[in-house]
Amino acid sequence: MMVDLEVIKRTLVEAIASSHLSSPGDIDEVRKSSAARFLLPYHIVFSTNYDLLLYWVAMQAEIPRF
Repeated sequence: MMVDLEVIKRTLVEAIASSHLSSPGDIDEVRKSSAARFLLPYHIVFSTNYDLLLYWVAMQAEIPRF
């Protein structure tokens, strides 16, 4: 049973890592600015998504995350 759990965890990490961009610099400024403008009306941004794009945009635009 423990072996199965480790395989699932490793596979999830590998899938997430292979689908993400390496750094915020890999996203062009136009897209980041567009996403930041979309988020501005919201007072708090919370996500359980593994996608780093939302996090990077919120960090750049200094949008509260918690």
